[in-house]
Order: sequence, then C-alpha cells, then structure tokens
Amino acid sequence: MSTNEPVEAFDEFLENLKYARSLVKTGPGLVALQVRALEDVTDLYRAAWSQSVAGLDHWITREITERAVFLALRPDLPRPPKFSKLEIPVEAFEQVHREAGELGEVLRRCWGEKFARVTHQSPERIKEGLSFVTAGDLWPKVAEIMSRAGSPIKADQVRERLRAIVDRRNRIAHTADRNPAPPPGRAKLTAEETADTIDWLEEMARAILEALGGPLNPEDLVGPPEEVDEPGLVLTGPQWDERSLLHALEKYGTPEASDVLLTVYRHAETHAAFRGYSFGAGTFPSVSAYFRVGQDEASVWSIYTGSDKSVLSINFEWMRARGFPVERLARLVDSLMRLPGAERVLGNVAAADYAKRPSLTPEMLTGGSDVIIAALDELLASNIQGGVFRFMPQPLSSDAVPVWELPLEERLVDLAESLGFVPSHLTKKKLELVNLDRGQVVYLDREKTPSGTIAVIVPPWSDLEMWASDTELSVPVAGRYFHSTNLRVFPRRRNRGEAEIHHGYSIVCRTEEAFQRLMKQV
Repeated sequence: MSTNEPVEAFDEFLENLKYARSLVKTGPGLVALQVRALEDVTDLYRAAWSQSVAGLDHWITREITERAVFLALRPDLPRPPKFSKLEIPVEAFEQVHREAGELGEVLRRCWGEKFARVTHQSPERIKEGLSFVTAGDLWPKVAEIMSRAGSPIKADQVRERLRAIVDRRNRIAHTADRNPAPPPGRAKLTAEETADTIDWLEEMARAILEALGGPLNPEDLVGPPEEVDEPGLVLTGPQWDERSLLHALEKYGTPEASDVLLTVYRHAETHAAFRGYSFGAGTFPSVSAYFRVGQDEASVWSIYTGSDKSVLSINFEWMRARGFPVERLARLVDSLMRLPGAERVLGNVAAADYAKRPSLTPEMLTGGSDVIIAALDELLASNIQGGVFRFMPQPLSSDAVPVWELPLEERLVDLAESLGFVPSHLTKKKLELVNLDRGQVVYLDREKTPSGTIAVIVPPWSDLEMWASDTELSVPVAGRYFHSTNLRVFPRRRNRGEAEIHHGYSIVCRTEEAFQRLMKQV
C-alpha cells in the first residue's frame, strides 16, 4: 500500500481550492475589461463555490477509503467499533482468496466504490463516514482546533456554517441559484463572500485532518489524539435534527431562557461522559443528551421546544433506572434548588423515589446557566478518592473572560496566568483558576477583593505546613475548613446543615508577592 496517498488526497483538495480561488480572482478582471461574452460574472463565483464543496466531498471520501484500507492491513492496531461493520463483496473475497488480487488494492476498489456512492458534504454525513475509521466525537474536536487558530467557535456553529455552505451549493446546482421568493432573478453573490467561504472550508478541513491525528503514515495510529470509546449514535427522528432545534430555540420562548438551553446543549458534547444526542419526532423539535453511567448510558436531560415556551427536562426517572446512585440524584436536586421557583417543581422528586422527569420552566432557566452547568458537572463527575478532583475543568474561552472591574483582581489574574493558571469558571463570589499542566485548581475569593484582601481557597488535601513559615500568608489550622457551594470541584463534607457542602482551606495573602509565591507552590 502506498503510504502517502492520504497526503496526496489532501493536496488534491488544496489544488481544487486553488482552482476555485483562481475563478474568483478572474471575475473582477473580466469586469474591468468589460468582457461582453460573459453576461453575468457571478457565474464564476458560483462555479468556484461548487468546486470547493465538491473538493471537500472528494477529499473526505478518499480519506475514509484510505484509512479503512490502512486499518484492514494493520490488524495489530485498535479499530473503532464501526469498522467491523464494513462489508466486502464475495467477488472481492474470492479474488484475495485465490491470490488473484492484492488485498489492499481489492479493498481500496470495493470500499472506494461504496463510499463514493455517498455524498460527504453535510456535517452529519462527514461524521458518519469518518466514524468507520476513527472513534471519538468529531465536531467538538474540530471546533476546539479552529478556536485555537482564531475566534472561539462551538461545534454546532461549525456544523451550521457548513450546512449553509452546502445549501447554497445545492441551490446553485439544482435551481440555478434562483431567488426562492420575489424579486425574480438569481441570488446575489460577491467575490469577497466566495473567497471567504473557500478560506473557511480549508480551515475546517485542516482541523478535521488534525482531529484525525494528522496525515496517514505507516508508523502512527490512525485515529483521534486520545483513545476514547465511540460516542452514542445521533438518532434523528423523521422530522427533527440539530438545525431545526437551533431554529426553534431562536424562534420560540424568551431569548434569556433560550440562551441557557443553548448553553446546556453545547456543554453536553464537551463533557467526557457524553455519549450522543437523540432528536425527537414530536410536534416541535426536541433533543435528549445521553451520558455514560458505569458500563451503561442514560438520558440525563431533554430540551423540549414549543410555540409558547421551551423547557429543560431533568430525567431523574431514566437516570434512576440506569443505576445513578440516589445520593447523586439528591445532590442534583439540592444544587438545582438555587433556581427561582425550584421548590414547586423539584420539591416532590425525592418523595417519588426520583421516578419523575420535571421540567425547568423559562423563569427558572433565565440567568441559571452557572447553577445548571455546575449541577450537571457534579452529577457526572467521578467520586473523589484521595486528593483527586471530581472533574478537571476546562479554561474559559477568550470571549467568556470578563473585563475585570477591580484593578487588584485584574493584576491577580495576570499573575496567575504567568504561572499557568487561567480562569475556568466564574461566579459573583468566586473565580475558579485551573492549571491543566499541573492538574491543579484553586479559587480566588471575589467577595474579599473589593476591600483589598487577597484570599485563595486551596484543596482540602493541601499540605499547609509548606506555607506555615511564610509571614505574609495567613494559613488556617488543619481541619478548619472554608465551606462554599461555589467550590464546585472540591469534595463535600457535612458542616452545620443537613446537606454536604464543598470545602477547602482559605489562605489570606497580605501582598501580591505572597499571592505569587502561593500560586507557585500550590
């Protein structure tokens, strides 16, 4: 097998984009020369648009085929579960069995024909095709890679822009790009819009290639950067899908509640326990999110849209049936009780042995993103054992980090970032800082910074002795914990109330230099 063919496939894709760009550049020149033989120069842009989408389709098809052949020839390598579902015709088997054909070439021919019959343009078809040769959830990884190179972007935003590009290509190919409504004529298309689309498709394709582990070569494992189980299949009903759900969230209900539902939806596929979405087939769009529970999986929440409102259903009944510990479900109820009006909706869940699926109303959802996400993270986290965090938070995207109103707070964040700690969660009372390289999390007490006091809450397993001799640090006595519901990744203990509460040690730094020393050692 030639090991550089997948690289050539991507180079061929880049050549197709180069050709499309040349068509775009030709347009303004023809206008300047007043070439009359071409009645509408925008036809060049439409051709370029179609060429770039076709190039993407062809590249994905070749990428799937070559990686499938590579895995078939390397039985020692791990394979995604769906790879075993690939079939070959009896004729192909007999060719190999009779030694009348080389295995790689026979497989490349029969699988190439199979995948060529599928159009790999929509995000759903691209993900479905690549799932034969790689495990893991494709689009969140692609979005993460694209965010590193430019402005932050979410997985659903990547998919939606790709759908829009493919939709325009289909209108060009099937309806001559005619306006769907008056006035008659063809839709407007500019050189700038077309060039921007081509550039974006290249950026997305490079991110896909990186998410696959880079160009194929015989030495490396073909697949995602880390070993993960294949996510649960996205089960699309006869009517609804992601696009219809996003449209319904924008169209129905209050913007504030819809924003929270969108945040919950996007949060799901960033979580390590996420298994997949299942879209409904009712009167209005709906979706349920499935997460891993031991060796099983369960639908944790569902979003239902409607003409007058949209709600978030917490599926206690389904979680209980799949083996979620009662203690965790009780903590979930306790955490969600901070939402307005929660007592009326969640008050009888425990008494019903959690055999309910209560819906959080728009009034409860408004402004409740932090509460809901923190509650879900805690629910899905592993139990803490001997100094291990319940889950390791991820840094906030750059557009989510606020402009600090207090100069002291801004200086402290800058000092923390110089030592590898970045903001990962923010509430009015606490700022969570994470250092992924060291696997460490601390909290800055924002309630104290307005008075000029620098207080840092460190994990409860911290060795306080290392700071005892620092005269510019006020270190508590061992066992004298600081308790707060905002310390979301720290363990819980029973303090004065009936419910357990997150806890750690609060250390006061008398100077910014002392803060810097603490952050170096924690």
